[in-house]
Amino acid sequence: MNKLASLSLALSILFAPVLTLAQEISPTTNEPQVGQPTEEDVGLESCFNYYRFGSVPVVLDSDTIRVAQGGNLNLTGSITNENPYPMQDLTVYGKIFYKKNFEKNSFGPDIVDWFVIADDIRLNAGEVRQIASSWKVPANLEPGDYQVATYVVEQNRFNMFGLTFTNDVVGSLFNFSVAGENLGAVRFDNTKTVVNNIPLHAAIFSPRTPINVEGTPVTAVISNTSPLPYEGTLHWKLYFWDAVQEKNFILEKTEKISLQPGASTTVAYTVTDSSQSVYFLLGELVSDTDKHAKSILQLRYVLNKLENNRPRIGFVGTSEYPTTGVAKAFACIHSTGTRAAENTRLELSARPLDPWSWIRTLGNLGSRVWEGAAPGQMSALAMELPAADRYAVTARLSQDGELIDEVTASYGCTQGGDCGSNIIANLVISLLALVLACATLYGIKRLRRRGATSM
Repeated sequence: MNKLASLSLALSILFAPVLTLAQEISPTTNEPQVGQPTEEDVGLESCFNYYRFGSVPVVLDSDTIRVAQGGNLNLTGSITNENPYPMQDLTVYGKIFYKKNFEKNSFGPDIVDWFVIADDIRLNAGEVRQIASSWKVPANLEPGDYQVATYVVEQNRFNMFGLTFTNDVVGSLFNFSVAGENLGAVRFDNTKTVVNNIPLHAAIFSPRTPINVEGTPVTAVISNTSPLPYEGTLHWKLYFWDAVQEKNFILEKTEKISLQPGASTTVAYTVTDSSQSVYFLLGELVSDTDKHAKSILQLRYVLNKLENNRPRIGFVGTSEYPTTGVAKAFACIHSTGTRAAENTRLELSARPLDPWSWIRTLGNLGSRVWEGAAPGQMSALAMELPAADRYAVTARLSQDGELIDEVTASYGCTQGGDCGSNIIANLVISLLALVLACATLYGIKRLRRRGATSM
């Protein structure tokens, strides 16, 4: 698969489950292409005119590629913003994959852990920053070959490098191995997961399933290949869309797992919620004796024939900052379901964050509203921006008159700073300074007049 086709595949997986359902790719079908808004989507254009998937790459390294059981894998590396505008509140996630072999398969790798490598990162346009992290190797982790897969997310909602809800569309991979005594493992058998009677091939497609009155049943198998009995806790967490944004969380439950040496057990979870179009189910198995010893199941599925499809904000930003010419503010949306999301309203606005621009524009750099059926493809509403040193772009997304989401991207702040919460204070200070300057000039003029009169 060439680089362009890989990128197209990744973008389709992320943004077009409605029309291409790129999660449902089989080896015999053609790779889907990124779609364009239709003629009916008046006012919208392709989001990819502005947003660049894969534009905040991470490269990892370590002082060793072979680490002992119970040791630490010390990671260093860099993160780069290749965009012509700043990125704020970036988080770098890592997944630890166990490589049973070097060949890809339809089930994907075994997931040993999912953790934060670095967070709270802000990068200016073109900036490169060094990052560092450490991963604790479980004491009895099965020896063999492993990988650290990276993902970069902005504001815990916008995928910039890899797709966190997949195990095959990753940002970058760092290979390492674990050495020690082989005592087997306790983990999910990812070849035996079933969603509503559909075997899960997580590296190829997300199942499409009809709505069942009883809910959507999920079964998975946990195997103990070690010579020791096992006691652990299984944490289930259900989300809409993905697990990186807390507002997507729906519910959770836990259960105890006991396994004798060489035994297997089937665990079950029934998703009774049917209000969403896409679900992400996270199962995390944690050993009672070693909190670092985990096995993780991640599955995603799409409800078919869902009438009320929900729109989603896919990205919010500006075409460039600092501005060298005419900049545009833009917001991208798409439907998350199997059809276009009807009765959608997108409000795009921009406001200055520096006092003088606020005075000059009366706090408004422009606004634009779009209403209609949000398409499956990532589609952008854009508008030109007047000159401003510091400003914020806000997108408000509603459906059937109800606010679904609101996102603000601010430009002109420093690393770790507040992008504009002090605008009122700055404005008051500036006005006081203006009043003081006027009073001073007035006083000087009066003194001059008095001097001229007394002469």
